[in-house]
Amino acid sequence: MTTSASECDRTETLRSVGEDVNAPTLSAAQEVADMMRYVFFLILFLVVTVNVGSHATGDLPFKVTEMLNTQLRDKEFKAHDTQVYKCFQMITTIDELHEFLTGPFYEVVYGSDSFDADSTFPNGSTLPQRGTLGGASRIVGQVRIGQVRVRGQSCLGRMAYLSSLYDEVPTCYFDFSISRESKDPFGYEFNYTAFATRPAEPTFYSLSYNSFPAPMFAVMLPSEENVHCEAESGDYEHCEVYKSLESLRTNKFFDKATRGIFIDFALYDMHIDHVTTVRLFLEHFQGGGLSPQAEFLTYRIYCYSTTADWIQFGLSISLLFVVVYQLYCEVKAQVNKWKYFKNISNLVQLSNYFAFFAVLLFRILSSWSLPWSLSQDNFINFRSAITYYGLALNCHSFCCMLSWLKLFKFLSFIPMFGQLTRTVQQSAGKVIELLVIFFMCLLGASLAFTLGFGNLVYDYHSITASFFTLLHIVTGDIPLDELRQANRAIGPIFFMIYMFLMMFNIFIVIVSEAYSETKKEMRLLDMKMEVLSMEIVNHILHNVIFAIPFLGRYVFKPLYHRSQYATAKIAE
Repeated sequence: MTTSASECDRTETLRSVGEDVNAPTLSAAQEVADMMRYVFFLILFLVVTVNVGSHATGDLPFKVTEMLNTQLRDKEFKAHDTQVYKCFQMITTIDELHEFLTGPFYEVVYGSDSFDADSTFPNGSTLPQRGTLGGASRIVGQVRIGQVRVRGQSCLGRMAYLSSLYDEVPTCYFDFSISRESKDPFGYEFNYTAFATRPAEPTFYSLSYNSFPAPMFAVMLPSEENVHCEAESGDYEHCEVYKSLESLRTNKFFDKATRGIFIDFALYDMHIDHVTTVRLFLEHFQGGGLSPQAEFLTYRIYCYSTTADWIQFGLSISLLFVVVYQLYCEVKAQVNKWKYFKNISNLVQLSNYFAFFAVLLFRILSSWSLPWSLSQDNFINFRSAITYYGLALNCHSFCCMLSWLKLFKFLSFIPMFGQLTRTVQQSAGKVIELLVIFFMCLLGASLAFTLGFGNLVYDYHSITASFFTLLHIVTGDIPLDELRQANRAIGPIFFMIYMFLMMFNIFIVIVSEAYSETKKEMRLLDMKMEVLSMEIVNHILHNVIFAIPFLGRYVFKPLYHRSQYATAKIAE
């Protein structure tokens, strides 16, 4: 009986030991399998990403955008319209806008200033034709010059009702909002009427973070000037488009109620098979002045026309299946689901997988938003398709950044990289605390700088502008002169306070680290000093005091030993 019981105990012990030995083996096998799956996912992801957005043409889409920036955004005004350098980006008044429309805009879009400046457009297969920019990009559909307007409302200030200032009670036109939008006809000696329905386009956000819907009022221009136009003579005989642009001034198309001005058209470059949406936008502020903004978006939105495109499509679908399988394996392998979802790195990885489905959604919306027919007699709305395509690329770029983070997990198995990854993990909490303090100081400083300099310095005209300007200061860009010129008293004071608060966080980290190192060094130094002191005392006792003739040997040495013995007894 005893032998049988001992054998059973031995068997159970061996089984438990075997399970303990096999547990790391199984865990290692799971990690290797996970790593191999993820490497396959990354390889397929790279293959799809290299050709995403049809960027196999290199930087040609960027060069199209750069050409448009040069020709429309940075083109100089005519010499007789200004005595100094001026371009679209420098427009601040309605008068300058009219000069731009009949000057650089007309010459680039309807002339040939973007190629050889020959507005006669002679025939030839290698010569640019009417309705093209840069000799290659064809204008698709009509050119639209539109606007959104606001209704006049009673002014809020008390001084607006003083008869000494105004003969009649004035009407105020505030910032744009849907509730304030006006659809009433307007114009001087001409009646501009609103569309029956608003065009279906994405909301546009200006640099001042105001949102604008598609324009309800617009003047449509053809993509080509009249072939009988005599622009060379300077009198613009038979130039219908030029006269339409001039009529915008005479008929007061832009007035005090105008809040957002849109100049829109689309281009198609047959060489790279890309569509570009051109938008020149100007925000008209209620306090006066214009803020120009140029936006050129170039994408290959008709992206399934060749065999290579369909191969790319098949690889993209395969990648989605791999993502689904990765997501399934990732979640299924976790025994404690709640603990898994509490880990920030796991949530980041899951958000990466879901971003792939966002890419698919936006690509479907982009294809669905493409115009069903193209006509040169209508304005063609590519903005919806272009916007969704751009959002898909943004999500894809998000995936590009996050897909590589999981490699740190596999690299942590290597001791050299493991120490680095563990250091990052342990310091993550303190870094977050430091960032919280940093942004609290940055937000408070943004409010202070906006109140102190918002009316005087452009970089601090709003809380958002102040936030980014102060963030630039941290990176080394220090515009102290503008602050000092705006206010010689509080300018330098605010600047020094802000720099102190920002740098103080860094000083804390540096000083605390230095304190820890110094404390270790002092502890070692104390130990060395203690050893050195004992050596000095022993040297003096044995080589000096005990070496004194007769007294050292018969008086001091016995006295020292008795005191040592008494001290030891007391300690016991």
